[in-house]
Amino acid sequence: MRLLVLGIALLFITSAFSIELVQDMTVKKIQEGEYIGEDKDEYLFTSENVLSVKQSFLMSLVLPGLGEFYSKSYIKAAGFLAAEIGLWAGFAYYMNEYNIKEDDFKDYANLHWIDSVWLGWYDSLCALKDTNQLGIEILPDTKTQQYYEMIGKYDWFVFGWDDIISREDFDDLVMQTFELAAPLPPEEVHRVLVRDILSKLESPHRDHYTKMRKDANKQYTSAKYFLGIVVVNHLISAFDAAITAKRSNDKLYKGFTGVKEIDLNARCDIVHGLPTPKLTMTLVW
Repeated sequence: MRLLVLGIALLFITSAFSIELVQDMTVKKIQEGEYIGEDKDEYLFTSENVLSVKQSFLMSLVLPGLGEFYSKSYIKAAGFLAAEIGLWAGFAYYMNEYNIKEDDFKDYANLHWIDSVWLGWYDSLCALKDTNQLGIEILPDTKTQQYYEMIGKYDWFVFGWDDIISREDFDDLVMQTFELAAPLPPEEVHRVLVRDILSKLESPHRDHYTKMRKDANKQYTSAKYFLGIVVVNHLISAFDAAITAKRSNDKLYKGFTGVKEIDLNARCDIVHGLPTPKLTMTLVW
């Protein structure tokens, strides 16, 4: 949900800056009047035939393809709308996959990481050094995202994994940490214990858990890419709609812009296994 809110906020923030780039000068100049005939009472064409560049821009900014539909460019309208639907479908798919995998790795951690054992060791170590806190990695009091990240990422928490706890020499390992920590100043305990003991312990359960989190994060990253391309699709469609409306107006009044042709080519390529948007624009003067 936070990712979705972030994407929508990004869209509207970007839109606020983008709107300033499009000025509806075509309609303004035409409505000010270009006359034919000696009596100058006949318009070259009427404003009813003119499309609003700003309106088409804003319409497609809200819903890709809507501005193109307003400009009677129906094929492009269908293309942008189909892309919008497909991108949101991709975002929903990968977010659903992430949520499933997130539940899986949390369930796995709750089953195989025994917080009471780790906390017992940690509290004893703090008592030994007469301090309330040791180390630079502090376990949250509740099972937040940070909690689930830390127990798998840092060697400091290896004594919580059940396949380490079940080792025959686990009690000896605990005593070794106490003996090693005893003569050290408190600020050195974390570094030395991790270097000499904790980082050398292998836990298949921890390794599997880390892989599960990595797989889940890949789904989350893919969802972010799709959300980012949604924003890009809105912007591309908005500018394309403005250009389409302007070109339509130029057919009524040749030479207004001095631009003979403007083409936008948007596509999505797969780069390093992730969807990446690409946009090229061609101007013919």
